[in-house]
Amino acid sequence: DDFNWMNRNQNMLAMSHFDPIVSLLNVKYVLSAKPLPFDIVPQAARTGCAETAVLSTTPLTQSFTATDPGLNRVDLSFAAAGSAADETVEFWLWRDQIAGELVAHSIMPANDLLTDLAQPFFFAPVPDSAQQTFVWGVASSTAETAVTLCQNSAGQYAFAAYATWLQQKEVVDEIWIYENPNVAPRAFMVHHVQQTAEEQVLD
Repeated sequence: DDFNWMNRNQNMLAMSHFDPIVSLLNVKYVLSAKPLPFDIVPQAARTGCAETAVLSTTPLTQSFTATDPGLNRVDLSFAAAGSAADETVEFWLWRDQIAGELVAHSIMPANDLLTDLAQPFFFAPVPDSAQQTFVWGVASSTAETAVTLCQNSAGQYAFAAYATWLQQKEVVDEIWIYENPNVAPRAFMVHHVQQTAEEQVLD
């Protein structure tokens, strides 16, 4: 009774929990009487710093497959080998392959990098990232750099990737308002198709 304005109507869908599949129904906003725990959704992770790789003007790269829609963050584990004055670090994220569709690009001073914690690179959520391959790349502005990238014991670069299903916009009268960044438009082209047994369709 306290939330009469939330009563069902033709523009609302009542659910007990948020499921990303509702993005196909053009659901752009989610209203909830309690906070929803969907700020970050892990996509890939390789941890450890058994050794390091020195950055150069040629990008160090790593590919991964996103499992959910809304890919919006890649964390890289850097280690500083000394002062990096006047040096910059450049980050790219491509879809499919190196130099493919550019999803994100940023440049930051090397001395601003987090070297005791993973350095996050944020970008606009990619609505159709589920089951897609992405490649990140990182390079230094100078050949003789003071910045290194952690590698685990298997020689893989240490990184993590995350997605977001919802983005909190406001709290009004104890109602949490979220925007769905992965909402599908009312009309869209389907570029990827996967045939699945009937009992596995919803999964």
